[in-house]
Amino acid sequence: MSLTRSVVGSVVSSAVSSVLGESGGGGGGGGPSTALAIVQAAYEAGDPAIYWDFQDLTSLSQDLSADATSHTAAANGAAIGTVFDKAPTTGYETWGAWQSGESITGSGATVEGEAGVSTATGGRPILRTGTPNYAEYDGADDNLQLASFTVGATPLMTLCFACRIDATDDRGYFFVDSSGGVRYAGRYRDAGSSVPHGNMGSPTYRVDGAALSAATQDDLHTAVADGGWHVVTIQAAAIQISSVWYPFGFMTSSVANDADLAAFCLLPDPSAEDLATIEADFASIVGVTLP
Repeated sequence: MSLTRSVVGSVVSSAVSSVLGESGGGGGGGGPSTALAIVQAAYEAGDPAIYWDFQDLTSLSQDLSADATSHTAAANGAAIGTVFDKAPTTGYETWGAWQSGESITGSGATVEGEAGVSTATGGRPILRTGTPNYAEYDGADDNLQLASFTVGATPLMTLCFACRIDATDDRGYFFVDSSGGVRYAGRYRDAGSSVPHGNMGSPTYRVDGAALSAATQDDLHTAVADGGWHVVTIQAAAIQISSVWYPFGFMTSSVANDADLAAFCLLPDPSAEDLATIEADFASIVGVTLP
């Protein structure tokens, strides 16, 4: 299956003008100047694009699969049931518009925006507000999943995360499907000698704006699992199989991230300039200094 949008109006969502959308890194040359704008431009061009913004509480709900007519607003210390995607720029005035505007179709090869939904009441990460706001994953069963979709061999995709992984977390995933760990990108594991990906092409990895060379699962674990905030970027990932996907992964109760997530986006591999803007904006959210 794939996901395509269905425009339901012409009013620009107020959420689009969140703090992140109004400020952040510079992307000169007349192009989009923020991470959000870059992802929205990809979406408007009909490309696969997703943006989750935990700094904008209006894009979060405590309810599983929140709808237009009734939902419980996000609150500090409360569980997150739905994260609404901010890649759409127009026609998404209400909760129901954001949610139902991302309809599943029977065939195709694009995902043009999608909310993240926890699989069960007990599996919802907890919202912590402050500087920054973030979703706190418990390392047991917390998750926010995407519905089944595939992009195909092309375009190759970039995924970017502003996150903090507990220093005691010995293994986890940044992006994994529901197959039990057959398809994944960004697996970190203490002492793991294999590459950090499987059946998703040959992704490359960046941490805090710098390339991670000779990447093994242990290399990635060493770079990110230290209890501090980081900006982690995965590039050239091939999402070729239709499956349910978990950004900031969850596979089983024994392999679930003990970590925090402050922002996430997915889009076709951007230009070097746009990537620098995305990473700079994510770094500004979590107070990371880039090279």
